[in-house]
Amino acid sequence: MALTKIAAGGMPSGSILQVKQSQFLGNEVTNASSFQDVTDLTVSITPLSASSKMFISVMISCHSNDNQRFGVKVVKSVGGGSFSDFLLADFSAGDLGGATTSQGSRLLAHAIGTGRGANVPNDTQSIRLLDSPNTTSALVYKVQAMAEGSQYVYINNFQTFTDAATVFAPMSTITVMEVAG
Repeated sequence: MALTKIAAGGMPSGSILQVKQSQFLGNEVTNASSFQDVTDLTVSITPLSASSKMFISVMISCHSNDNQRFGVKVVKSVGGGSFSDFLLADFSAGDLGGATTSQGSRLLAHAIGTGRGANVPNDTQSIRLLDSPNTTSALVYKVQAMAEGSQYVYINNFQTFTDAATVFAPMSTITVMEVAG
């Protein structure tokens, strides 16, 4: 029996048109003073329709040194352009009831956490975003992370990560779904 491809325009609103996922199965550590790309957590997707929305789901196992905060965010590129932030808080004018501040150096992230000690892995950070890119150009979404004050952020591991039968080794993923508009 031959399968027929249904055009994006023929699918009901809310239908999933395509799904892409990347997984990071290794582990890494960085103490950079700015957000850094997380290895392998990048997805490229080309929308079938300009009215589509992109549902981005990130599950990342992050940790930092004891009592040090860390942030995780998703950035995007449209049509091969440079990567930029999207859907981040704007406290400059008290948006959505947030505190008004002139603090322009605030670090913005989609998820944050705090390290809890050498042998205590952090809870997995989850990010769920619904982007409305309004394009049929190729999109690239990637995950970035950093810890405050050039402290260490640990991806898929923690401060005293060892090769022992009592240590669990996690993984991280980014999934992007095109949703019919």
